[in-house]
Amino acid sequence: MYKTILLPIDLADEESTRNAIPVASKLAGVFGSALCVMTVVPEDLTLGSKQDALARAQQRLRELSERELAAHRPRHVVAYGSAANEILRVAREIDADLVIISSHRPRARDFLLGSTASEVVRHLHCSALVLRP
Repeated sequence: MYKTILLPIDLADEESTRNAIPVASKLAGVFGSALCVMTVVPEDLTLGSKQDALARAQQRLRELSERELAAHRPRHVVAYGSAANEILRVAREIDADLVIISSHRPRARDFLLGSTASEVVRHLHCSALVLRP
């Protein structure tokens, strides 16, 4: 049913990562889907250079993937910029038919600005599974 699943990971949010990985692993196994795991380095970096941040994110994503998703041999993508925009871009690029994305408990500012998950779901070309904490 799903040929390509995109799993965006927020490396700074261990709880959402811990919740999303087993779901993505199970669905990829059931459907025999290709799995793409991605993370986004935000543009508003305050520490270090862009290249250092991208390299650290790539290393952490690979380590996480090898530890949790090795059986699926996922593709890795590290993007830079707005999380929602980059998730939407990668979903289109890889022709994902499912995006599994974690959401967090809404904060006051989310009601005014919206969360990454809600923005992604609003503009996504394919199905989405939003995981709540």
